[in-house]
Amino acid sequence: MTTTNFSNNQRVYDPMINGDKLPSSCLLCSKGELNKLGHIIPRFVMKFLKKASKEDKFYFYNIKKRVFDTIAMRMLCDKCEEAFSVHEKLFVDEYFKTYYREKPYAVIDDKIYFFALSVAWRILVSTPIMKGHEDSANYCRDLIKDIGSYLLQPNKAAEIDVYIFHAKDIMEKLPKESYNANLLKFSIRQGIFLQNPNYTIGDSVFRATLAPIPLVYFKLGVYYFIVTYQNHLQSLSFIGGIEKADMGRVHTLGYSIELIGFLHHISNGDFLEVEEKGIPRGIEYNSIRS
Repeated sequence: MTTTNFSNNQRVYDPMINGDKLPSSCLLCSKGELNKLGHIIPRFVMKFLKKASKEDKFYFYNIKKRVFDTIAMRMLCDKCEEAFSVHEKLFVDEYFKTYYREKPYAVIDDKIYFFALSVAWRILVSTPIMKGHEDSANYCRDLIKDIGSYLLQPNKAAEIDVYIFHAKDIMEKLPKESYNANLLKFSIRQGIFLQNPNYTIGDSVFRATLAPIPLVYFKLGVYYFIVTYQNHLQSLSFIGGIEKADMGRVHTLGYSIELIGFLHHISNGDFLEVEEKGIPRGIEYNSIRS
């Protein structure tokens, strides 16, 4: 039986894609033609991880296969793709390849705000196209719209925060037997997590929001990203050690064992970089500060 090659890079991804949901025009500007494949996780990530790890292929956990590239599909017109590529280059030159070449890399700041939102947007708009995840658009529609509006008009303010955590903090804080160094340095991750924050009065627990709050998370080698609505993470009672950038849109998350538990939590219990015994239990990650 012949199957349609939707992504046109590796057929291993095709069973994951709902061909009936593929767009016919640019998902960002809604007008431009779709001429080229665009990677959800930018292509440079796999390129540099291959060089740094000396591996030609990576293990794709979801389907128990080894792959040589990340999934791609037609989502953006040439003009929007070009705008994204400018910000990708900044992240590559100042942060990503410098780390893997063991050279000094830039301090995290708002320069990578656009880049982080562009990756989060690609994850948000591509997830409903994947089989079994079609309903995700119902919960993420507003976040998709708000991020998309900023990407089209970056001069306008967006009530979206970016949080970044560096894997080196795990390697510095935990004993070597407590984590998988290869996974920390060379793995890629992406996903959407829907959170229902609660608050308490006395012994009673109440839902703080009517609808789940979507968080987009992705891991590009040693860099962990969380993208969600403004001040959401700061409102959660477990969190601490958030350092704001100059303009207050990009935040650095300081290491804590509670943060490791939260990364495990939003990964739906699939945080393979740290051994199970090193992940804290019994912590509430959906309670807002009283």
